[in-house]
Amino acid sequence: TKNIGGNWTHTGMSVQGANRVLTVDPSNSNIMYLGTGDHGLLKSIDGGYSWKLISASSSTGVLNGFKYGWDTTGVAVDPSNSNIVWAVDDVVLDSTYLGGVVKSTNGGASWSFIKETGYANDIILDPKSPVSSRVLLVGALGNVYRSQDGGSNWSSSSLGGKVRQIVIDPTNSSYVYVVQC
Repeated sequence: TKNIGGNWTHTGMSVQGANRVLTVDPSNSNIMYLGTGDHGLLKSIDGGYSWKLISASSSTGVLNGFKYGWDTTGVAVDPSNSNIVWAVDDVVLDSTYLGGVVKSTNGGASWSFIKETGYANDIILDPKSPVSSRVLLVGALGNVYRSQDGGSNWSSSSLGGKVRQIVIDPTNSSYVYVVQC
């Protein structure tokens, strides 16, 4: 919709399966990232009319820096540099919950695995944090992970339960809220 939900237009692309998260680049609304449960991470550069798989090779299926596969549950884009993107992925293998954080510095063309978190559900970036020391928060199974340097170093707080979503207060980023299930 381009009028706050008054009318809706289908963009012509349907991604079947478990779609987990849609993130729009804060600097360019034509760039979107769609995290799915069974198709990996997709990127659109035309406002959602076409999509390209960026978490794995579309021809071979080989993962592109993502450690745990096709379930992308969160994406954060740096508001000052659209080439810097973080995502979280996860998987359950033999009743073990695994997941982690990946980072791209070239708009999703390639990714590096930067943090093991266990089953990860959300990642957010504090847009008010300094560019040189971006604050990231990752919600995972029982924990919130925090980085104050764009993902190089992490600390964690144990909350118990699965952290489904993290929200930063837009008027005061010292206040952070989580949704647990």
